[in-house]
Amino acid sequence: MNNYIEFLADRKAKKTIILIALFFLSIVFVLAIRIVNVATNSKNKVHFLFFFQEIEVSFINSVTNRPVKIVFKPLWRFSQFKATTDSETASYYTFGAYDWNTVLARENQARLTYCSISGIRVKVGGSSYDTNGSCITVETIWP
Repeated sequence: MNNYIEFLADRKAKKTIILIALFFLSIVFVLAIRIVNVATNSKNKVHFLFFFQEIEVSFINSVTNRPVKIVFKPLWRFSQFKATTDSETASYYTFGAYDWNTVLARENQARLTYCSISGIRVKVGGSSYDTNGSCITVETIWP
């Protein structure tokens, strides 16, 4: 009889440990998830991302006709911005006065709107959004 009681107590302890572990894992999961909304003229879509996933914005600069790519992550807000382009286009944005990526790295925004008359692409998760002659808004909803 004692062995059976010990077996039940041991089983109950294991279940309790598993439930506690699942509870803490669910908290970690909820804290790691970011909810991001993407709005264009024609659609509005919500994405569930992890805080380490990158969002990418790419377009052709209308003055230099060179490609520009900006990537960032949805940590608490959008941050860790990094731009990639040629030196002439970077100088167009900065007038050659400062390093573009150093300034971008300090940015921390909850809402971004990108507009273009010549076309822009935003990649969020596995989806791509293209627009020409209008705007795309990317916004954090959670947290």
